[in-house]
Amino acid sequence: MPALNKVQLIGRVGRDPEIKNLGSSKVAKFSIAISEKYKGEERTEWQNIAIWNKPADFAEKYVSKG
Repeated sequence: MPALNKVQLIGRVGRDPEIKNLGSSKVAKFSIAISEKYKGEERTEWQNIAIWNKPADFAEKYVSKG
């Protein structure tokens, strides 16, 4: 039986989604900045995100930089 992994990333969108149509599929690509403070020092990690089909439609309508 295949395993299912779930990840939640909470941060700020670094750029507006780049939308591409690939035949019958759609892909949205953007980046998220995830910041954390540890002992008074702030560290930011950038994650590149690619989502497909219906979630890409949602990102096209509702996701924007900031």
